[in-house]
Amino acid sequence: MKKLPLNTFDIIYIDGDHTAAGVLADAVLSFQLLKTDGVLIFDDYRWFEERLPEELRPRIAIDSFITSYRNALEVVYRGYQVFIKKRENPCAHFPIPPIGCTPFAQYVYVWNWNGNNELYRQALDEPLELSKREKQLIESLIRSTTFGSETVFPDDAMVNDGHFIKLRERLKLDFTGSEKTKEQ
Repeated sequence: MKKLPLNTFDIIYIDGDHTAAGVLADAVLSFQLLKTDGVLIFDDYRWFEERLPEELRPRIAIDSFITSYRNALEVVYRGYQVFIKKRENPCAHFPIPPIGCTPFAQYVYVWNWNGNNELYRQALDEPLELSKREKQLIESLIRSTTFGSETVFPDDAMVNDGHFIKLRERLKLDFTGSEKTKEQ
């Protein structure tokens, strides 16, 4: 795979080495080969769940990959197989690359090297004005995203927090489609 041209495949199906290390290596190499909006399919997500330790099964590798690449992908389906769609890098349009960018509802939260993190409607727009408390809420929510999940979604405590309610109303935050991926 290391010799194949990058960003050239529409679909890649991973079903080879079932160890966590093998699946993770295949995923990282495959993702580089996949075009934006391309689909990466993992087989055997639930392979021998009850019988083998984690390092001998694909699931921990797939969840690790999703966690590591969550800002550049969307989990379309999660069952015995997992379908992932590659998204455009949300940081790609910034002239000075930040540490990273996290999709946040219909916005992008930019993690800057100087610690002055910012929220944008779209790349290259002017950042939105946020209070210190609003930044803390956003960062807390982003950091609370669970292992193996690719989406930021508020839990019940956050949904009922008065400060978060005001932030959600002010920014008209839309978490539609951000719910945890349904297992089918």
